[in-house]
Amino acid sequence: MGPTDLTMYSNGEQIKMHKYLLYLKSPFFRGIFDLDGWEVGCARATIEKLRSADLPSQTRAPTNHFMMYDNPDELRIVKHWLYTSEWSEEYSGQYPMDLAVKVYVLADKWGLDTLRAQVPERLIMLFGCAAHNKIPDFIATVRAAEKCSSASQQTLWEVVLEIFRSNALVLLRDRYIIDLVGDMPVLRVDLEAMGLLGPIAV
Repeated sequence: MGPTDLTMYSNGEQIKMHKYLLYLKSPFFRGIFDLDGWEVGCARATIEKLRSADLPSQTRAPTNHFMMYDNPDELRIVKHWLYTSEWSEEYSGQYPMDLAVKVYVLADKWGLDTLRAQVPERLIMLFGCAAHNKIPDFIATVRAAEKCSSASQQTLWEVVLEIFRSNALVLLRDRYIIDLVGDMPVLRVDLEAMGLLGPIAV
């Protein structure tokens, strides 16, 4: 693909990418580049066919620099997906479910619909895996899912509720989960509506 021509800075780290790859796959960046008057002459070609030599000389713009407020691991996962169409396990960290929610938010911002659509299934898969940090990770995931949910966007919240439904006996016996339910009225109301909580106070 030739040398990278875009650098993202996040928490003191640099993540380098190809501008034309972002142009092809992300409506968010396409809008930015279009405003800058930057065009990709072969934008309709597939990524596999793109080579540096294929790009018209006017598209070889100077390196662009973006200050990002996302976690570097989120950016690395999205970058890996952009280049391979696969989810990277390398940067999952201590709380992979919580990280998946943050990737969902970033994919939504960048307009990466296919990546965003993979997150709900991944959350269910990750919860099903034996992991020492499952409960702390799930608690962080619930809080993150509530934060990014809205009246018109309930996808992740519905996944959270489904995990509660499928694992109620385990989750609702954990004191940290009980504290979480007590701290989140929206969660308590939804769990009561599902018949998972009794009339006693949490």
